[in-house]
Amino acid sequence: EDFDRGRSWAKQRNFDYTIQLRHGDFTWTLKKRYKHIQYLHQQLRLFRASLNIPFPTKTHRERRESFKHVANREKDSSSGSLPRFPSKPDALVPDEQIETRMQQLEEYLRNLLKIPIYRNHHETVAFLEVCHLSFVNGLGLKGKEGEILKRTRSTQPASGGCNCCGLLNLGICVRCNYVCSDVCGSWRRRWLVVRDTFIAYIRPRDGMVKCVILYDTNFEVSSGIFSTGLRRGLHIINLSRHIVIKCPTRRTTQEWMTYIRENAHNSDFIRSNRYHSFAPFRIETMASWFVDGC
Repeated sequence: EDFDRGRSWAKQRNFDYTIQLRHGDFTWTLKKRYKHIQYLHQQLRLFRASLNIPFPTKTHRERRESFKHVANREKDSSSGSLPRFPSKPDALVPDEQIETRMQQLEEYLRNLLKIPIYRNHHETVAFLEVCHLSFVNGLGLKGKEGEILKRTRSTQPASGGCNCCGLLNLGICVRCNYVCSDVCGSWRRRWLVVRDTFIAYIRPRDGMVKCVILYDTNFEVSSGIFSTGLRRGLHIINLSRHIVIKCPTRRTTQEWMTYIRENAHNSDFIRSNRYHSFAPFRIETMASWFVDGC
């Protein structure tokens, strides 16, 4: 782990912990603060406590049986308990104990991922920024992922907000989404995935891919009141569609925008290609063609 020191507006120290992860051939990096790890620990504690209550549901019975199976397999009374978590906040950690704090958090995460019932929990999966598409070789390197809110119908031009009496088509800016976007449009929870050549969002309920936005010559991402009508919003656009999303905080909004811009800047598909092709020129690429379908 590594860290960057910073101070919040409340004049309290907040460290950004850089966590490097590896799964098979895939490697990725997370930037988390102490409060994010603490929130994960609290949610897993609630989950652990709920297993002691025999709720009359099939799903809960399966979880209880799985938890007992893990404990019996390890033959350790403490195998089902959570690892020890450092409860002291960053504001109370002196400078000479920063290295120790980093080791404590690293040990906590390592031990947590060794317990299957906690490793597979949805809060842990969200913390690690992984989904069922994260480790598919054909989709390229693993990029940034996370939960966002997506405005309904924002993939359709001129439907993200109001169009009073058709004035939007006349070029007159009367879209009230700049003032009351939360009233004019509904928001849906989606899982955003960024890859080398595209951005996609997934419906968390069933894992269905709802939309894919390819990098092209018109690809652009922007934020702010003028672009989205939101202080925590992002506007992503390409030649065929655009979407408006809302992030939890301004900090996460800036992180998403910075990552997407850097990722798109390194893509060959955003550059102008000969013959106005969307695909870049490739050297020594085998191809075949057919004349009259023969």
